[in-house]
Amino acid sequence: RREGRRTRGTRRSAMGGARVAWMVAATWATGWAMYSPERVFSNAGEFEASVLGRDEAVWVISFFTSEGCEACSAVAGELASAAEEVSQTLGVRWGAVDVSSGAGRKIGKRLGVGRVPTIGAFSGESRPNPYTNKADRAMSVWAEFDPSGFSASGFKRWVAKQFPSDAVRRVSSADELLEASLPVAALVTERATTSALAKSLGMALRGRLRLVEVADAALGARLASEAPALVALDAYGAPSATFDGSLKDRDAILAWLERHALAERRRPPEEAAPKETSPWGEELAPAAAATLEEAERLADAEEAAVVVGPAGADPTPEVLGKLLALDGAGAVKAVTCADCGETWRAYGFGQGAKRLLGEFDDAKAAFDAAAATVPGDDVQVIGGGAIDAFMQSAVAAADAPPVGVVVFSLREEVAVGVRAFARLLARTTGVTVAQYVVDKADPNDQAVLDRFQVPRAPAVVAFHAAPGSADDPRELQLGLAHFDRKTFGPPAFNSLTAFLELLLRQLAPGDADALKDAYLDEAAVPRRRADRASTSSSRSSATNDSGKKTAAGLLADLTTDFEATCDAQLCAIFLLDRAGRPEAFEDELAVAKAVALAESSAPYRFGWLDAACHPDFAQAFDIDATKLPTLVAYAPKKARFAPYVGKFDPKDLRAFLRAVVSGRLGTGPLRAPLLPPEPRDCASPPDAPAPDDASLDDDLMAEILAEEAANKRRLDQEAEAERLRLLDEQRAAQQDSPPKKKKKKKSSKKKPSPTDL
Repeated sequence: RREGRRTRGTRRSAMGGARVAWMVAATWATGWAMYSPERVFSNAGEFEASVLGRDEAVWVISFFTSEGCEACSAVAGELASAAEEVSQTLGVRWGAVDVSSGAGRKIGKRLGVGRVPTIGAFSGESRPNPYTNKADRAMSVWAEFDPSGFSASGFKRWVAKQFPSDAVRRVSSADELLEASLPVAALVTERATTSALAKSLGMALRGRLRLVEVADAALGARLASEAPALVALDAYGAPSATFDGSLKDRDAILAWLERHALAERRRPPEEAAPKETSPWGEELAPAAAATLEEAERLADAEEAAVVVGPAGADPTPEVLGKLLALDGAGAVKAVTCADCGETWRAYGFGQGAKRLLGEFDDAKAAFDAAAATVPGDDVQVIGGGAIDAFMQSAVAAADAPPVGVVVFSLREEVAVGVRAFARLLARTTGVTVAQYVVDKADPNDQAVLDRFQVPRAPAVVAFHAAPGSADDPRELQLGLAHFDRKTFGPPAFNSLTAFLELLLRQLAPGDADALKDAYLDEAAVPRRRADRASTSSSRSSATNDSGKKTAAGLLADLTTDFEATCDAQLCAIFLLDRAGRPEAFEDELAVAKAVALAESSAPYRFGWLDAACHPDFAQAFDIDATKLPTLVAYAPKKARFAPYVGKFDPKDLRAFLRAVVSGRLGTGPLRAPLLPPEPRDCASPPDAPAPDDASLDDDLMAEILAEEAANKRRLDQEAEAERLRLLDEQRAAQQDSPPKKKKKKKSSKKKPSPTDL
């Protein structure tokens, strides 16, 4: 038995040592050794539930990476000490997210974290996102955070400012004490402002007890014999109990208030019942029928093929996505029926009485049957040498712009999205579409792909007539425009329509307008109908007498037109600096106008603002004077935005806007409440008072600052001249030296740095 105990003890010691070694390794990998926070979030769902879904406390989150971040290590000790202090005194909760991990990177992308270390605070009320129905809270970033010189006092001051002002209400009359529908505790005080401690208590009891401050001397005397004092009130506003402990002991105060608070949170009436959501989503609202006869009448009234499904049945994400992709095509539509049983029905494409194609057990089978009846007569299926004849006929058409579209495919069957696309073009612009069937084994087909600069099928290319060469102006030249999946997404009806509209906007603006009008006439999605209304109402102001669009009518001044520009639709806001960059302001405003004109077909409304004159507005997007000029894509309904980072160049700005629309670039919540900018006189400074003895120091300081600014500009100019001189010498040396033979190197892809987000 003794030998057995010894053996088991040795085994336990070995296992314990292995467990300790594993825990140390895991601690370092997850960043615990670096930050020692209350919680390291390694799961996006846990972060949403704990930080975004609960608003009883302020959460301070440090976004870091456990690999190669020296700045993260440098501030770890001081940050941990300061965070522990505000946690004990104000009930602040502290967590961390390692953005080098998969889940952490997803969290950082959702919140718009672009660098590490970043420290953010979540203090607002948790509300569901109106689009995703996920819990959401606004994040405030500590802008003054400097990893090279961490300031514990600055961190604590910043945290104290994060508590929402509405957590505690200041009252001055007895009637105000009776307005709350919750139990009330009153803090009788002589302070002129509300302390962070009081706000933290109000947050902790949000929805269960209303904490108010009484600064009125007469009312305070009725509630307590001296100030400061904390009293609980009864239903009639009279004191029922008085706290007799220290008003600096947060834990004791909170425990006392808990005895007078409700057991469960009571939400406002508008939040009490969650909004019922349709299985079809908010974007696509199909027509509804009570009986099968009514559903068939609705189907007969449409030229499109129709899918009739049971009311309340789930159409599945796949079918819903296909219907949304065809929205605006007038090809396939949906109808719900309350009294049609549990089966799905499909009706064919065409005017008049519809033919029932069959009854199906699921939505996909019904959709496929209906989509198969969409006509494909407007698509020419070609191969071999027929490509040249098609191109000549497309650019030579008298009643259509000299444009054609070729879909390179490996099969003869034409997708319903391409059929709907070709049908819309035939009805509006006269542009013709062909599907070239590629045989991988045929060298002639490979030669055709090479002519169109297509590496492989499937692919989509638009061609258009261009001026002839200088030697023979009569010679026909063709320009090519390739469908870019990164910009437009997978080739479907909506993405193909957006692609061709953008091309026609440059070649034939009138045809582009006709295409967009027909597309919006058929659209069922509410936001597209709203876009239709805004397009028709603003077209007169955005065009000149000849009917062409002008930049001036597309770019609004947000000091006067903010509500009309950024009410519901995606808003592209150019933030400029008129006072700080007067010599470049006109050029930068011209760049903004050019981008607005070039992207006029995109789902944006465009506006500009002098951000240096409205710093409070720019602060909501985490923009300061050092980041101007810049561009922000803002979604008003979601209260989310994406900031542009890079050179203020039209090409890069347009690529940024397209990346946001396509979803390749994520957005984050606003950094502060966004208030409409008010008109200000930013051009002329305020009238200066007459100088006196007290202002001589200010005048002297102004002279010194002006002299320093002049010296800085001179040094910058000298540095730029030296840079250009060295660059010229380098180019001259490269031209004089013989070209070196390039050595073939093995391909080695460098892994991205975790700190480069």
